[in-house]
Amino acid sequence: MKPEYRRYVGEELGRPEFDEFYEKMLKSWDEQTCSPRFRKFFSPSLPTTGQCTITSVLAQEVFGGEIVSSKVPGAQIVHSFNIIDGNIVDFAISQFEREGVFPDLSDNFPRNREEMLAAGDNFERFLRLKSNYEKA
Repeated sequence: MKPEYRRYVGEELGRPEFDEFYEKMLKSWDEQTCSPRFRKFFSPSLPTTGQCTITSVLAQEVFGGEIVSSKVPGAQIVHSFNIIDGNIVDFAISQFEREGVFPDLSDNFPRNREEMLAAGDNFERFLRLKSNYEKA
């Protein structure tokens, strides 16, 4: 079931710093920050595709809180997002608009930042995303 949101989950909290972060992320995500397994689906019109892992790590660096993941129905993948001040905040949720299959954000499990960054090329992609973010 699609969660309620306009641009990202957490927007309804009315926190301007989240809006500012999201706007900067729109300028920071690119094909090279996208997970390699999803690059064939990357599009400037849907820049959140394949960005959840490194986006959740950067969001934690900026806002604190926890990184958590949920299983994506019918897929062998998980989707990562944040819990900030007790609220679910997911800056990359719109990537599921293409398929219309959304993870259940309430059914989540904790993640370890260091383990996430150690997997595959996540650390390199994170460094690029952080650099793009700082320039945005």
